[in-house]
Amino acid sequence: MILKNKNMILAAALLLSFLITTAPALSAGEKGNEVAKAYKDAYSLILKEDWNKASQALATFVGNFPESHYTDDARFWQCYCKEKLDRDLERVFNCYRDFIRDHKNSKWADDARSNMIRLGHELAKNGKKEYEAIIKTFEKDQDADVKLAALHALEDIGDEKSLEAIIGMYDGTQDIKLKERIVNVLEDFNNPKSFAKLKDIAINDKNPKLRRKAINSLSDLKNRDTAPVLMQVAKNDPDTRVKKAAVNSLENIDDPRVAPFLTDMAIDESDPKLARSALNALEDIKGIELVPLVKKIVQTAKHEEVKRSAINSLGDVKTAEALTALKEFVDISNSVELQRSAINAIEDFENKEAENALYQLAVTLKNEDLARSAINSLGDMVKKKDPGVLVEVYKNVDKVKLRRAVINELEDLKGNRGLPILLELAKTEKDPALQVEIINTLEDFNRDEAVPTLLKFARESKNIKVRKAAVDALEEIGSEKARQALAQIGTSN
Repeated sequence: MILKNKNMILAAALLLSFLITTAPALSAGEKGNEVAKAYKDAYSLILKEDWNKASQALATFVGNFPESHYTDDARFWQCYCKEKLDRDLERVFNCYRDFIRDHKNSKWADDARSNMIRLGHELAKNGKKEYEAIIKTFEKDQDADVKLAALHALEDIGDEKSLEAIIGMYDGTQDIKLKERIVNVLEDFNNPKSFAKLKDIAINDKNPKLRRKAINSLSDLKNRDTAPVLMQVAKNDPDTRVKKAAVNSLENIDDPRVAPFLTDMAIDESDPKLARSALNALEDIKGIELVPLVKKIVQTAKHEEVKRSAINSLGDVKTAEALTALKEFVDISNSVELQRSAINAIEDFENKEAENALYQLAVTLKNEDLARSAINSLGDMVKKKDPGVLVEVYKNVDKVKLRRAVINELEDLKGNRGLPILLELAKTEKDPALQVEIINTLEDFNRDEAVPTLLKFARESKNIKVRKAAVDALEEIGSEKARQALAQIGTSN
C-alpha cells in the first residue's frame, strides 16, 4: 500500500466514495425551494473542497433551517469541515459525538462513529488516555459495518499511528471476519510493526483460520524474516491444516534455509501427508539442486509413500542426473515397490537414454516381475516409435513370462505395427507355450496376413495344443482366406 496523507485520503476516498454516490436526492416538496437551494449550494462547496466557505454556508443553513430534511447531512459535513480546518482533534471528536447524540438514526451516524474511533486512537496515542475508554465503548457496541468503515479509514490514513490503531482494533474485537480483514490490511502496510503483528498472529492466535490467514499474508510480504516464522509454524503448530499452509507458503520464499528444512521435514515428519506436502513444496522451489535432496529423501524418509513420491518427482526433472539416480535406486533398493516406481519414472523421460536404461533392466533384472515392469514401460515408450527395442528384448530374455510380456506389448502397438514383428517371431519360436501365445495374439489382430502362419502351425506343429490353437484362430478370423485354409487342413492327411 502506498501510504497517503490524511487530507488526500479523506478528500479522495471519503468524498468520492461516499459523498458523490450518496448525495441526497431532493424530495419533490423541496425541489426548487429556498431550503433545497441553500443546501445544494453548501454541498457544492464541499465537493470543491472549499472548506472555509463550506463551513460558513453549512452553519448558515443549520441556523436558518434547523428542521429541514437536510439538517443531519449539514451537521455531519460541519464536523467534517471542522476536521479539515481545525487541528484541535478534541473539538472535532466532540462535534461528531454531538452529531451522533442528536441524529442517532441518520445515515451518517456510522460514518461519524468510524471517524470518532479514528480520531480517538490518535488522541489516545497523543497522551489523551481518557479517549481509550470511549473508543472501547464504541468498538464494543458498533456493528460489523461500522468497524469495517473504521478499519478502512485507518488504512487510508496509512501512518504509524493508524497502524497502531488497527493492531489495537484486532486485539480488541472478537469478530473473526473483521480480524480476517485486519490481517489483509496489515499485509498492505508491509513494515516491521505490521510484520511483527502478523508473526504474532501466525504463531500465537488461538483461531487456526486466522493463523492460516496470517501465514498467507506473511508469504506475500517476502520479508527476509518470513522463512523462520513459517518454518516454526510448520514444525510446531498443533493444527495440521495450519502446518500445511506454512509448508505450502515456504515454496514461495527465496531463502537458502527453506530447501534443507523441507528436505528434513519430508524425511522426519510423522504425518505422511505433511511429509508429502513438504516434498511437493520442495519440488516447486526454483533454482535449487533438487536431485541430491530427493535422493536423500528416498534413502532416509520414514514413510514408503513419501519415498515413492520422491522417486516419481525425479521423473518430472528429466535430467541426466535424475535418470542416473533412478537407475541406482533400481539397482540398490531392497523394496520391490520402490524399484517399480523408479522403473515407471524412467519411462517418463521418453528419450533414447531412458529407452536404453529400460532395455538393460529388462534383460538383466533377476526379479521377473520387475523385468516385466521394465518391458511394460518400454512398450508404453515405443507405442508410436520404432519397436525394435522390444524385439531385442525378446531375443535376449529366455524366460517364458518375459517373452509373453513382449508379445503383449507388440499387440498393443498402434496401427497393427506389431503384426509383422509377431509373424517373424513365429518363424523362430520353438517353445509351444509361446507359440500358442503368438497364435492367440495373431487371432486378436483378425487380419488375413496372419492366415499363412496359422495354417503352417496347424499343419506342421507336433504339439496338439499348438495345432488346435491355430485352427481356433483361423475359425475366429472367419475370412474367405481363413476358410480356405481350414479347408486345406480338413483335406490334409
